[in-house]
Amino acid sequence: MTNPVIRRTDTNNRGVVEKEAKHVQFCVSNPEVPVAIVEEWRSRGAPRDFSIGPNDGKYCFCHCESCLKLDTRRPGEHFFDHLTDRYVQFNNRIAELAVKIRPDVRLSTYAYSAYEKPPRREKVECGENLYFCVVPVFGDDYGGGTGFGKLLDDWHSLGMRHFYVRPNFMWYCPAIPRGIELFLYDNVRTSCERGSIGFSYGCWPRPLNDFEYYVLASVLHDPGLEFAAIAERFYSQYGAAAKEAKAYFERVRGRSSRVMDAMVRAANRHLDDSGLAKHAFGCVTREDLAGDIPLLLPGLNKTLSPVERRRFEALHARAFHALLAFDFV
Repeated sequence: MTNPVIRRTDTNNRGVVEKEAKHVQFCVSNPEVPVAIVEEWRSRGAPRDFSIGPNDGKYCFCHCESCLKLDTRRPGEHFFDHLTDRYVQFNNRIAELAVKIRPDVRLSTYAYSAYEKPPRREKVECGENLYFCVVPVFGDDYGGGTGFGKLLDDWHSLGMRHFYVRPNFMWYCPAIPRGIELFLYDNVRTSCERGSIGFSYGCWPRPLNDFEYYVLASVLHDPGLEFAAIAERFYSQYGAAAKEAKAYFERVRGRSSRVMDAMVRAANRHLDDSGLAKHAFGCVTREDLAGDIPLLLPGLNKTLSPVERRRFEALHARAFHALLAFDFV
């Protein structure tokens, strides 16, 4: 089985083009690698917290015969569909060595990308010492469509005891509003109910996603808040134009499921961060975006404070800009 990326012209004698060299992964079947990692950790004073997570990136995994034997690929599956077992055994071997030196060590790793799904053969050993950063994706039909909660439950049944969540969804940055506030709310609530110890964040705020960020911050502060209460508080920032703002956001959210499902189908795979952006323009119609603007127009004639007017005019400009961007593309 050959990795199509590794077959490309090699510019550094490492089997990958230079721009992808930072994504190269360890040979996780090599017994010397866990030993080297633990020795590096020991040389740093054996701190209680230490990261053993793989490099980011999907393509540069080891294809040696020993690593391939660690996989549990099923007939018809692509190489990248399930690499979890090789990484769980790798994490186990590191933890097994580390706890002999420091029993309370906390080793952080990932359940992400090609190793997001629970293992099929391996189980998490030293569960009190391994902390998983789980990165969910859109369009995940795991468990027959039951999604994120089922995924976390199955990881727990296989020995995962500590996890936190990093929602890659917030990297989304096209001009098209997506209306996934309720999805994010449910995602965080599910994580809290399953015992998440925290949330990791690797993005930066964007005006287009302000409602999403508000929902995330609110439910992280108090997982007991109902979505409707969070939404009404968000709309109130527009003063007398709150009614129009609510109508706009509810319209966008109402088509969200259709749009996001279309993005997943267009890509023929599950999506996060940049993958969502690449398909955004092909999954809404001009009528979708043109119909957003009339909902906001009455609010421009309301009596608003200077701050409220600035906020509402920015919201109107956002809707108009989405339409212009769609026409341009």
